[in-house]
Amino acid sequence: MLRFLFIFALILGCTVNPNISKNIIENRGQFLLPVDSIIFQDPIVDFFLQDNGTIFLLDHGLQKIFVLRNGNSAKIDTIILPQKLYFIKGLTADDFFIYLYSNNNLYRYDPVSQNILNLIQPKDGIKINDLALTQQGEIFISDNLNNKIFQINSLGQITDSKITIKDRFVPSGIWDDKSSSQLLVVNAAQHRIEVYSRIGNLDSIIPLPIQNYSRIAIDNKYIYLLSDQDLFRLENNEINHLTSSVINFQLSKNWLVTLSIDRKLYFYSK
Repeated sequence: MLRFLFIFALILGCTVNPNISKNIIENRGQFLLPVDSIIFQDPIVDFFLQDNGTIFLLDHGLQKIFVLRNGNSAKIDTIILPQKLYFIKGLTADDFFIYLYSNNNLYRYDPVSQNILNLIQPKDGIKINDLALTQQGEIFISDNLNNKIFQINSLGQITDSKITIKDRFVPSGIWDDKSSSQLLVVNAAQHRIEVYSRIGNLDSIIPLPIQNYSRIAIDNKYIYLLSDQDLFRLENNEINHLTSSVINFQLSKNWLVTLSIDRKLYFYSK
């Protein structure tokens, strides 16, 4: 039964072996239904879901991060950033840090020391379209302005990732597959997913219908793609429409969670 959890008082302010196909079929039938939802009174800019179920939510004031443990709204922790970070559009996290980013800034926040380190600044000339964290503490950034993938190591050093693509390359969504150490990149210029090894070799290509896909994520069964505000799932050479009005989505071991334009988190059982 669908439960609606209202949070008004508290929040105010795989190993991938992809099939290579030239005949991807698009099915726009909507069939995925949520099993739970959380409603917020004030807007949430973005969220991040960890594998253990912890959810980080960026408040629209850009100075508060709310933390839900295992999706439990009964107890919400609030992180107050030591300073307001303007124009932030997204966040992600690992076991040690929270990362917040705008189009040309990337910050690393340490909740223990409460220090904020600016990893990327406007003078670096990098446009952050999407980013992916690895288990080794690296960050891969898709830059659709410079048509490159940038890599930041655990020491904060920025390098140009030497991938072997020779065709037109406009990266959008990016995903690190931790189980296979492969990097999946949506090439918007070629309308396809390109799968790279850790050293930058192009291992395989998955064609896509002609749409603009901004985010990509995978589990051990499917590839998920966000196009404008429509969420799709690629399976058996067919791309199926799951749901609409989606700002962002995240995967964990058990859940697919979406953030909708009406300020709700929707939970879908995987």
